[in-house]
Amino acid sequence: IAAMPSLHAAMPVLCAAVALHYLGRRGLVVAAYATGVCLAVVYLGEHYLVDVLAGIALSLAVYAGVRRWGAPAESLATPGEGAAPERLALRPIAAAV
Repeated sequence: IAAMPSLHAAMPVLCAAVALHYLGRRGLVVAAYATGVCLAVVYLGEHYLVDVLAGIALSLAVYAGVRRWGAPAESLATPGEGAAPERLALRPIAAAV
């Protein structure tokens, strides 16, 4: 029985997206691993293809959302540098509270 979406696929794809962003071409190693995991969970019958595709879509949506609405760089100061704790939170979370 498969779970929708496949978090077995989502987590490696999310890691690959972050690795490609921060490491450039060196992140292709993580992308190759993510591809292998996605193929393996379908081949081994752990998930249906649609579960894996939904997991990939979920992880890329989360990555895009964090890149779009994440904390601005100036709010990433450490608390010891005088930054208010509420400035360290992500804007959507702070807006929801």
